[in-house]
Amino acid sequence: MIWITPVLASYLFSLVAGLELTIDPNYVADAGKSVQRAQSKYARYYDAPLHGNVYGADDIRINTVQKQNGAIPLNESGYDLEYYGTVSVGTPSQKLKLNFDTGSSDLWFACIKCLSCGTTRTKYNPYASISYTHTLGSWTITYGDGSTAGGHVGYDTVNLGGFNIKRQTLQLASYRSQVFEDCPTDGILGLGFNSIATIPHVVSPMENLIRQQLINQPIFSVYYGKASEGGGGELLFGDYNPKHIAGNLTTIPIDKSEGFWGVNVESISTGNETFGKNLTAIVDTGTTLLILPDDIAQTVAKKYNATDNGNGTFKITCDKSKLEPLVFTIANTKFMVPPDSLIYVEQDKSCTAGFAYAGMPFTIIGGAFIKNHYIIFNVQVPHIQMAPSKRC
Repeated sequence: MIWITPVLASYLFSLVAGLELTIDPNYVADAGKSVQRAQSKYARYYDAPLHGNVYGADDIRINTVQKQNGAIPLNESGYDLEYYGTVSVGTPSQKLKLNFDTGSSDLWFACIKCLSCGTTRTKYNPYASISYTHTLGSWTITYGDGSTAGGHVGYDTVNLGGFNIKRQTLQLASYRSQVFEDCPTDGILGLGFNSIATIPHVVSPMENLIRQQLINQPIFSVYYGKASEGGGGELLFGDYNPKHIAGNLTTIPIDKSEGFWGVNVESISTGNETFGKNLTAIVDTGTTLLILPDDIAQTVAKKYNATDNGNGTFKITCDKSKLEPLVFTIANTKFMVPPDSLIYVEQDKSCTAGFAYAGMPFTIIGGAFIKNHYIIFNVQVPHIQMAPSKRC
């Protein structure tokens, strides 16, 4: 059971999806902003209970396709903070840098009518595409922090890793709040379920890949590389990559009735100490940190001698040899967050923890966890399969 209602859309950050990553040397990591963005995404939806069906899959076999299609090369803004890939839209194609986010289902980006979008981001020009279809529809998003975006709706061809999606619904931003200018991307591509899309009954890019029979299997899979290990990463549509998997895949039921990839965390522990049991959680590639319920975050911080920064983040030792792994038990399987991922970033000889709190009664399984595991998302028989990722 997940104590939230549908979020209208996602904010920043992304899932990895491609080949080699390059790091932006000018980017400054800000863990506090990561917490604020998680709050803006979910803060309005804490109180309504989710009563949904839990989907599972026993001994599901996924056949690997020999030819690797659907991969999107990425850049990374630094510190494993934000990953973004280039997506081609229109005919002839216009290249846009997008975040990939399992916490939303909208595909939106700035268009040339957006006067508030600044001059440093690429703006899609619908009038330059012969495959674009205009509609009279409009859309708007208001986030929990008060930031907004909105504009009109159209259709065009979208190319994802070599797969051409015809008549994909586009949400073209003719305005957006200044906060979006802090992000090095042009927009967001959501990988959540259709029910949390801003536009009712819209078909997401992932769903269109299935409907248009562009992929062999109704899955996408995620591998995060770590900047400390040279980067790298991969998102595959319609396939998974065994070379990134260390050990056996565990099949995990999900609750999708609110549109999210919801899972039950049986416990969070380290050593012989358990911090919480039967926790509701969302697997969210659009959140950088591991966001814990406030009381659990404080208990975990005490265990690691971390001190509260007052903005949802914690100051933690920079010496990973002094830290034990944080263990998540999911579907009777233990998944480790190793010490190097408990240290999110080091700046000026001070380190910020990879875990945080945001006033939420549920857990957000973000990048600090995901970059240590390989995850396969199945959208038709809703479940995920997860294993430790193979490190370089």
